[in-house]
Amino acid sequence: MPEEEEILSLIEKDVNNGKIVKISQISNEEFLFVVRNNNQNYNLLISTHPNMSYINLTSSKPESNHITSNLLMLFRKHLENGKIVSFSQQNNDRIVLMEVVNRDDYFRNTTHRLYIELIGRASNIILTNDEDVIIDSLKKIPLEYLNLRTIQPGIHYKLPSKPENESIPYDIENE
Repeated sequence: MPEEEEILSLIEKDVNNGKIVKISQISNEEFLFVVRNNNQNYNLLISTHPNMSYINLTSSKPESNHITSNLLMLFRKHLENGKIVSFSQQNNDRIVLMEVVNRDDYFRNTTHRLYIELIGRASNIILTNDEDVIIDSLKKIPLEYLNLRTIQPGIHYKLPSKPENESIPYDIENE
């Protein structure tokens, strides 16, 4: 996990307190956030592809297929022109929380949270309000799946549970 922390700290340094200028969808699993900070644009690429999920700052804009989805429209409504006030790793896991403050339709400051879960096949992007009630997500998990957590609009967001006996090796020594 130290590698993920280092990568996130580098990304956080560039995008924290930045303004989200534009959001586009590159493919069904990839989103590009253009963030303006320190008089410079940063391209934050988020991929939830099952085989290769990642979050990365890119120097060039990837080609877009001009995909327009309902989730993209919600991202633009709630996150575009907002300020990133927090960008952090959750529970020492591959989950990134991006908090954005923006103005709503009545010009009041509102906070939205974007949970980016980079956990392989179950990778997901989940948009919630400031009380962690899910607004929408890329992948939805209905109530019928009792052994999985529910991810549906209107449901309170819960972080994925870790296996009980999982230990995280921070340092590996040669034996």
